[in-house]
Amino acid sequence: MSRIVYRITDLLYSVVASLPIGTNLGVFVLLWTFLSGRLLESRGAVIPALDAFGLSEEEVRRAWASLRYGKWKIQPLLDAWHKRVRVEGIWQPHRYGKYRVLACDWIGFYRPRLKDCATKHYDSNAGKSLPAIPLGALVSVGSVGSQRLGLLRTLVRPEAKDPSEAALKRATLKAVAERMQPAGIRVVADRPHHIVGEVAVDRERDRLRDPVVQCAVPAHVAGLGVALRRRPVADRERPGDARDQPTRRDLPG
Repeated sequence: MSRIVYRITDLLYSVVASLPIGTNLGVFVLLWTFLSGRLLESRGAVIPALDAFGLSEEEVRRAWASLRYGKWKIQPLLDAWHKRVRVEGIWQPHRYGKYRVLACDWIGFYRPRLKDCATKHYDSNAGKSLPAIPLGALVSVGSVGSQRLGLLRTLVRPEAKDPSEAALKRATLKAVAERMQPAGIRVVADRPHHIVGEVAVDRERDRLRDPVVQCAVPAHVAGLGVALRRRPVADRERPGDARDQPTRRDLPG
């Protein structure tokens, strides 16, 4: 095998090492399948992707069983990945003075043909919410060399009792408060390709109150000073949208 294969194998092993025997091997194979791009070819279908990866029928069934019935949770896997990345020391968090950035966004995997889909996600092209599987995502902002690279910290799923978008936002913001460090900047996505942000240095106070939207700027903006200033009207998407409202307002939900 090539050196890059050994390298990826070592990294994936560090992620799944804490899982029970059997489940760790199945999840390891699943992660390799994700990285290979087979899920793109199968349009997200897991079993065809595993088959295209070159596994035997028995190995496909074992990997699928690990995904469906195995004893694992996504957060410990993300924590293990974060720990390995920080130990390697190649990825470095972005700092603005003494502050570091924790970005937050809501993403959706659209399922227009899924019957009785209980959840939706806003689509800017359609101008409305469409059936989708939404997730809340928390990402530490940093870079590897000159390449900006976010480090995924947490994924938040809709609650079974209340799968609404507002409930997902509340759960995601609660996760942000739990993950925030005292010297941190929370950056919350308000619309596709735009972010809203607020400096937050008091973790306990931040946990107890709702976040306040201060601005909306292009997501690629890197400077804290720019990120906390409102853009000129000419730079906004269109007159009359949400960013023409006062710059300080409560985030819905």
